[in-house]
Amino acid sequence: MNFLGVIGQHMVDSGLSELWVKCDLMGANAAQHVMAGKGYARVIRTHKRTLQALWQLLLPRLYTYLDEVDVTLRAELSDLCQSVDADHIAQMVDKLTTDRFQQPMKEFAASLAVDDPNAAFWWDYMTMVSIVLCFTRAQRDGLWDLHLYAFKRMLPFFFRYVHINNARWGTVYLAEMSALPPEILLEFQKGNFLVKRSDRRFNQVQRIKVLSG
Repeated sequence: MNFLGVIGQHMVDSGLSELWVKCDLMGANAAQHVMAGKGYARVIRTHKRTLQALWQLLLPRLYTYLDEVDVTLRAELSDLCQSVDADHIAQMVDKLTTDRFQQPMKEFAASLAVDDPNAAFWWDYMTMVSIVLCFTRAQRDGLWDLHLYAFKRMLPFFFRYVHINNARWGTVYLAEMSALPPEILLEFQKGNFLVKRSDRRFNQVQRIKVLSG
């Protein structure tokens, strides 16, 4: 996935690869491969762990912000974070997708850019990793709307880091996909833009990978 290389470009000279080595997460050569977006499974695993670690650092700051704008919401989120059982996780997901949370979250992200340029830089990294995870889920579960959403979120970063082919043809791709015949759109929304070779979950793959395999 070319976007993994874009993440590496964003983080070059940030000290992230050195941090992975310092934490004994991987060796120096492996860290450079991850920054280059090589070795899909390792790259995804590394960025997921880093994202989790950054959220652990950022969460107290988010709580402080919510104390100022919505104390009740802050208390509800804090209570849900105390448990990791399936029901509480489902409740957490539901709450995080509400407008009541999304609006202060957008304002919090905007405040990072104003108050702390370094935090804004790392927030961009967290955003990029989140986009990759959304795209991966869309590809594995056959979620067409999420696929288009994640790909659209990638485009500004392709332009920023001069991935000309991805930026140019990605724009064309989105335009074409927004004008699909109704019958094809319906099939894609059923997940039939990918290949599913078993009844298990999270296992769909792109047709080109099936043909090349």
